[in-house]
Amino acid sequence: MSVFMKIANAVFIGVFCFQEIINGIFYTKQLQNVAFWLFIQLLCTMIINLYEDWYNRIYRLKTDTDIKEEIQNRISKKCIEYDLLTFTKSDNLDRYKRVITSTDEKCIEIFESVFDYIASIGILILAGAFVVVEEPIIAISIIFCYIVDMLLTLRKNKVLFEEYMIMNRHQRKEDYFIRVNYVKNFVLDSRVSNISSALQKQYDDSYAELQRDIKKYFLKTSGYEALSALNKMIFGAHIPYILLGLLALITRKYTAGEIAVLVAAMIKMRTALSGITMIYPKLKQNMLYMNDYQEFMNYEPGISRNEKGICPETKANSIRLQNVTFGYDKEHPVLRNINMEVKRGEKVAIVGYNGAGKTTLVKIMLRLYLPDTGSVFMDDTAAEMYNLSAYRERFAIAFQESNTYALPVAENVLMDIYESDKKEQVEEALNKAGLKEKTEEYAKGILCEMTQEFDDEGMELSGGQTQKMALSRVYAKESGIVILDEPSSALDPISENEMIKTMMENTKGKTLLLISHRLSAVRDMDRIYFMEKGEIVEVGNHKELLERGGKYARMWNAQADKYQVNNG
Repeated sequence: MSVFMKIANAVFIGVFCFQEIINGIFYTKQLQNVAFWLFIQLLCTMIINLYEDWYNRIYRLKTDTDIKEEIQNRISKKCIEYDLLTFTKSDNLDRYKRVITSTDEKCIEIFESVFDYIASIGILILAGAFVVVEEPIIAISIIFCYIVDMLLTLRKNKVLFEEYMIMNRHQRKEDYFIRVNYVKNFVLDSRVSNISSALQKQYDDSYAELQRDIKKYFLKTSGYEALSALNKMIFGAHIPYILLGLLALITRKYTAGEIAVLVAAMIKMRTALSGITMIYPKLKQNMLYMNDYQEFMNYEPGISRNEKGICPETKANSIRLQNVTFGYDKEHPVLRNINMEVKRGEKVAIVGYNGAGKTTLVKIMLRLYLPDTGSVFMDDTAAEMYNLSAYRERFAIAFQESNTYALPVAENVLMDIYESDKKEQVEEALNKAGLKEKTEEYAKGILCEMTQEFDDEGMELSGGQTQKMALSRVYAKESGIVILDEPSSALDPISENEMIKTMMENTKGKTLLLISHRLSAVRDMDRIYFMEKGEIVEVGNHKELLERGGKYARMWNAQADKYQVNNG
């Protein structure tokens, strides 16, 4: 319908009605015909304007919103499918930035461009046929002009896309430097250190590089634009009008009215060709953006989701690693030949100094990373045999670096949409984690929004309380294996001791895997694995490892002395 309206507006109103009005005034002298065609022209113009107003303000607004929502949902779902190791690489983050910020707009532009392209072709055929019949040499000049212009525009758009790729990376850097100015942890650092100076230097260097790139691409594109303007002026305007004037003077076959109609047809033909020469390169350019989207969406993860895989049993599950080796690059393994077993219902700890590979080991268990060699088993079945979502659902995890989101407390606990029937579940989890009293300080309780990002009355948590929030998520989830990664690093020794007791009590009937470099937290574990430089160097319970007098014992004694000093 939109295409038909554009053709009707250009050809029927702009040429045909105009011709009838001119003929009525200068030749037939029938004023009633002039009035009739003026009325038809006015009526058609009103109908087209009303239609375009409805199309742009109602129909297009709704369809554009639907398209954007659908594309953003697809991107978000695909993003989750990406292997963690692949997604966090710089090139992929750049592509994700381009896809998430450009795809929906470019998709809408493609739809609009296709309709405009069809309309321009229709106008060109109808208006162009009129000009070709009257004066083909004029039509040839106009067509030549816009063929040249299309070639120039294609070359310019190729340069513009290269510029966009470069600017996208600059934009990601700029976003980072801006973000650190208001993210809470960075705001604190900037007050007590000179990190702002280092960040400002990086920003200035990046800005200087940006200016160099802008200048380089400006010089390239401005040359194409100058040639395009010169081409349109000579072959699209001056030559056709000069030819028409000369033909009118020499042949004397045109009246003033006929010249006016022919000029109107020439203008419509030029407008249609101009649209085609702009739309086609724009379509081609937008397809480059869509290729980025297609490449992003066609990614096949190395870790298969195995939708038709089996589901683990819904009880305490066991986990076993057999000869697992892993490295972020092949030449520098982070884990070496790991053999470990945590039986159903066991309480096991993994300890060691920072950088020993403890958290990486957990990510292998969760199938966030694939081991380079070796295998992972749950309940004596290879992990890859399970449906990936169902497999990960059996884990409840509290990482050391946990996040709070600008969502209600209840949804921060559930890490899911909150419904009223889950109120007791949320409150019980908060109570076990030691945060129930904190939420009761707020009028909205568990519906109070976390952080003050969008709500000045939002709930802010300290470092220790943030870790308690992470624990509440563990308590709120039905799982077979609980993994706690440094759950007490932000707590004082007394709070840590209370947390460990509560945790041990509330994870009865579940398999527990505790990761820590604080050995006071692991004394009551059934078994302890001591890691160093990506290898398991000692295994046993607390008493056995102390009696052995090895690395665990030395680390314990060092920490015990520290606690004695702290306690006076």
